[in-house]
Amino acid sequence: MSSNDALHDRLVELAQPELDLLGVELVELEILRGGGRLTLRFAVEKPVDPGASAEAHIGIDECARASRAIARVLEAEDEESGLLPGRFTIEVTSPGIFRRLSRPEHFARFVGRKAKFVLQPGEGPTELRGTLAGIDSDEVEVVVEKGEPQRIPLARILKAHLDPDLDFGRRDKR
Repeated sequence: MSSNDALHDRLVELAQPELDLLGVELVELEILRGGGRLTLRFAVEKPVDPGASAEAHIGIDECARASRAIARVLEAEDEESGLLPGRFTIEVTSPGIFRRLSRPEHFARFVGRKAKFVLQPGEGPTELRGTLAGIDSDEVEVVVEKGEPQRIPLARILKAHLDPDLDFGRRDKR
């Protein structure tokens, strides 16, 4: 395990209880280095009840509360253990419309939505876009345009995110 992986895991371990208390779910944590400081970008959302038809959107006030809670716990831990080298910035955001998919429950939640995948080299393409059709214990089923459903082993997925069609109100005006 690299030091960055260990830092990531420790930050999640510290932040998760705070986020649980606020009723929000951690979707992703990015650790960005640059300009002599760390940026810790936490993407959070409200959990969705199974079977709910509406998506749970998180607002700016909830992101601000989450940011303050995470800052308190990380600053206390940093004072005690020196966890974070140098200065750091905390950003708390919504996952956005191009939301990353990283856990089986993410894929299950967005069945019927379009997604883009970056895959480890192997049999078949290394990039794929299609509609999520389902998931079982170790594979995601994706229907590509004008194609047959494809099964992708979870272990082969390097990155995946929602990839909605955006037309920004444009219509065919012929």
